[in-house]
Amino acid sequence: MAPRRGPADEIGVANFIVFSVLAAGCGFLTFNFGHIVSLSREVIHESLAQQHHLDKEYCAYTKCSLNKHHSRKDAFGLITGSRKEKMEERERLDKLMYPDAPPETVQALTSRVCEKDTVSDVEEDVVDVKCLEGSPTALWMEEYYRLGHRHQDLNVFINKFGDFEGVELQKGLAIKVGRAEDCAAACLMTPSHTASGALSSLPCNAFSFCSAEVCFEAGKGKQTRGDCWLQFIEAPGAPLRKYRGSAKALSSDSSAHLLGTHGQAQWWGGLLLPRGMAPANATVLG
Repeated sequence: MAPRRGPADEIGVANFIVFSVLAAGCGFLTFNFGHIVSLSREVIHESLAQQHHLDKEYCAYTKCSLNKHHSRKDAFGLITGSRKEKMEERERLDKLMYPDAPPETVQALTSRVCEKDTVSDVEEDVVDVKCLEGSPTALWMEEYYRLGHRHQDLNVFINKFGDFEGVELQKGLAIKVGRAEDCAAACLMTPSHTASGALSSLPCNAFSFCSAEVCFEAGKGKQTRGDCWLQFIEAPGAPLRKYRGSAKALSSDSSAHLLGTHGQAQWWGGLLLPRGMAPANATVLG
């Protein structure tokens, strides 16, 4: 008769099984250690390379620079504020590189075909209405309405201390409002079919608001706080900014400036854009 196995024998068998499994695992890891390390290095290298590539694309878009450690420093300088504010600002800037808007929308609202050639054109307010009516921006707006979208559903952006190169829809007639938000509301309520004058076919997609007691405007002299000019501009997704803070600012900085140029003016500029698009260096309302 075979001897009966006691509890001690069963524990010994269990320990043997555990030891065998651990030994097999150690052997597998030892045998494949070189391969695992190599694969890990490849994954890390690919991840870093991809991040560096994204940073290069990001800086090409926002005009920032990469330091020797390949980390990006924004053209707007170091972002200050709390950690939450820094994260929110980073997310906002990253959205500029990866807009949610369809490619055809981005193309239409960043293309400029009727740009004024000289500063004298800006000051004399030379306007080619036919060109503006056939511009990618105007045609996109027509399609936007045709598809049943509402003008007031566009997003509003404000650029403080510097407004945009545009054409006034109501010649010589400023609206008097209390705040920049009120000027934005007036623009939102002015689709093409309610505008007046020679530019009645064009919608309001930009505006200028006088934020100081007195604001200078070339060709019009002094404007006062609350003056609101409704405008149409080409390429609101990549707008040109001009200074109208003083005669000195116009003479020393006479050409139109890309959005993001440093400086201040008494005028604030506003833009209307569809969801998924946002210009750089502007503050969204709402």
